[in-house]
Amino acid sequence: MAAWVAEAISDGHHLICEAGTGIGKSFGYLVPAITSGKRVVIATSTKTLQDQIAGDLPRILDVTRAAGYDPGIAILKGRASYVCPAKAADRDSQLTLGRNVEAANDPIDAVISWWQEGGDGQRDHAPMELTSSEWATISTSGMECPAARCSYSKNCPAMEALEDASEADIVICNHHLYGADIASEGSVLGHHDAVVFDEAHRLEDALCSSVGITLTPRRITIYISQVDALLKRLDVDISRRKSLVSDLWAHAKEFAAWMERSVGTVTVPLAGAEHATVRKLSDAIKAVNGAIVSATQQPGARFDQTVIGRKERTLNLAGHLLGDLTVLSQGDAYNEEHVCWIESGPVLRTSPISIAGSLGARAAAVATICTSATLTVNGSFTALAKTLGYSTEVTDMSDPNEDGDPLRYMALRIGSPFDYASQAALYLPQLPDPNDDGWGDAVADLASDLVVHAGGRALILCTSNAAVARIADKITKHQRSSLGDGHQILVQGAMARLKLLETFRDDPSSVLIATMGFWEGVDITGDSCQIVILDRIPFPRPDDPLWQARRKATQDEGFPPFATIDLPRAANLTAQGAGRLIRTDTDRGLIVLCDSRLRTRSYGKTILATLPEMPVFTESADAASYLDSL
Repeated sequence: MAAWVAEAISDGHHLICEAGTGIGKSFGYLVPAITSGKRVVIATSTKTLQDQIAGDLPRILDVTRAAGYDPGIAILKGRASYVCPAKAADRDSQLTLGRNVEAANDPIDAVISWWQEGGDGQRDHAPMELTSSEWATISTSGMECPAARCSYSKNCPAMEALEDASEADIVICNHHLYGADIASEGSVLGHHDAVVFDEAHRLEDALCSSVGITLTPRRITIYISQVDALLKRLDVDISRRKSLVSDLWAHAKEFAAWMERSVGTVTVPLAGAEHATVRKLSDAIKAVNGAIVSATQQPGARFDQTVIGRKERTLNLAGHLLGDLTVLSQGDAYNEEHVCWIESGPVLRTSPISIAGSLGARAAAVATICTSATLTVNGSFTALAKTLGYSTEVTDMSDPNEDGDPLRYMALRIGSPFDYASQAALYLPQLPDPNDDGWGDAVADLASDLVVHAGGRALILCTSNAAVARIADKITKHQRSSLGDGHQILVQGAMARLKLLETFRDDPSSVLIATMGFWEGVDITGDSCQIVILDRIPFPRPDDPLWQARRKATQDEGFPPFATIDLPRAANLTAQGAGRLIRTDTDRGLIVLCDSRLRTRSYGKTILATLPEMPVFTESADAASYLDSL
């Protein structure tokens, strides 16, 4: 793998590499990136994986430095991952005077004090864990942060991280930040020669999310609250302030009411009464902006730095809100390449239907390496390549390229070093079709029986919250009637994700039941996880507006939507979920797929082909015997 990645970076071509679990793919791309002498961005799916890569670096650098390679390396996260000095100063005005905050017994002040005394300001490095609401009081988002325009920017951890990244040879970021770089035409990460996308099977969702709109009534409410507080600090006449804020609330409530009754796909630009609703809210925000600017420009007006900081952040929030509202009211060409919809909540979202154009444009100028443990369907990279904007697979980049095609790619598959034939088995139970009424209860009964038989040790992955609740209830009742309260039933949402995983890892008799967020990125080794149960094939929802738009676009291009869109995604996620079982060469266990369509429908063979070869059982007695042998 390292040799292929090195060649792609050196020659400036594209590589898609499926590297099975246990290969050590981070070493396979970090070593050639570090020794390339070029500027390389490593983009992965989550902050957790960024930190894992950072943990691998010291061992690699010990070797490369001895060989004369010692590049500058920076790890860059989103603004919300760092302490915001302006928000911290808002909490304690002593910061404005350059004094340290006494930590006392307050955890938020303790984090501020840690940062003042030399900490890097990263949430993940703070000496104590803050809740999300606590952290929000001293951090900011990209929508709120004025960046270099902020009066606190010279002492800002996020800006320092950006500056470090701009000077580094190797930058480690996440997919969302890379999406922001594409959208801003390179203003986030600057010029680079190559990019490695780790966990590339998640790239499409991340890039769509990073450039789309997410608009909720709460987002507008937070903005109005900040406006009210700022206008008071700016000494705006009380009657004028009340009028401005009252108008904002009135038009925000009207907008929220429209969202509530408009759940589903939305046609942009809006027309008629809906257009008027958006225009009135936009006009109210513009009026507030005018009042803020006017108050700060009055002759003799003087405000301390915390007020100026609030003004900058509030105007930035307003700018993003106005931009999003403008898309709704004036986005004439938006529906051609994007989709807009409202979910219950309500939440308004927009997304590009495809990232092939934007990512393809970047790939035309930068060498790209896409890697993950699950990228192929039926041994082919075609579905992923089409999604990401690549053109033709070639076996040798020295082949004639008469058309000057910059999006040709090479492909490499490296199997897992684990011996699945002896370490694992697959159980395909004989259950009702998932569309039948009795299927849900049948899955819950089966899961309960397996958990009791194995004494816990089970990770149960579901496609809905209803399935999680049903299975948890069944296991709880079953164990009380047969074994007493012997198993700790861990349910997603009952505690923080990391705490859930830690508890599951430390208690081999426990059972963890979760939805889609746990189908990937869970790494539990040893006896704690010897059964992985998947309740059904994770097809995209047929009524999801984004997936509906993708199916239509695919059909308009002359391709079958199910085979091109739905099946590759389902096959990939099934492989990801099943891949939670074998994480080392000493792990052993049973994978249980509770969807009978894997045996009864023609596409079942395609999905099963994404899994490593291993013994297959269809009878409960064989599965029980196998569990007894572990």
